[in-house]
Amino acid sequence: MEVEKAEDAAEQAGATIAETTPTDAKADVTEIQTDPTVTEENLEVAVDGELKNITESFDDVFAKKTMGDGYVIEPESSKVYAPIGGTISSVFPTKHALGITTAGGLEILVHLGIDTVDLNGAPFDVQVTEGQKVATGDLLAQVDWQAVKDAGKSTETIIAITNMDKVDDYSLNKTGQVIAKETVADIKLK
Repeated sequence: MEVEKAEDAAEQAGATIAETTPTDAKADVTEIQTDPTVTEENLEVAVDGELKNITESFDDVFAKKTMGDGYVIEPESSKVYAPIGGTISSVFPTKHALGITTAGGLEILVHLGIDTVDLNGAPFDVQVTEGQKVATGDLLAQVDWQAVKDAGKSTETIIAITNMDKVDDYSLNKTGQVIAKETVADIKLK
């Protein structure tokens, strides 16, 4: 899966995220079916807040696009929604990150906070399971952002396309103050 390839690249760049790999992944999970006729997809805002280009992330792994392109948001709400429809391809054991595979084959990482893997899932109430189909705007998780801050971690949430080799063009159309479920990015597939 492209998420693992991106994580390998991040490790080579000096990041320490190896412990974030899902340990409950099932080797016999059926491959997620994609639709080759899908040529365009859109990303919506995952959570109310201040949206920025991914290059403005506090985390160099994301800012340098090592994990792919996308956007960063400083959340102002506890509810985190699916930025795109698809199948939940992974829920990390520490609940700080989720993967979504879309009909067009995009792999989207929803990363809740920076260095939040250290919190062992405590502030995250994940509402989805691996293999579940979600529509754009479905509730993925509720997060106690105050607990994240109290632990000295950043609440910065990243939405990244981890398999950019499938993308012909990515366009972030809005930054600044946003409301969950607004369309903010257009993606043309190869």
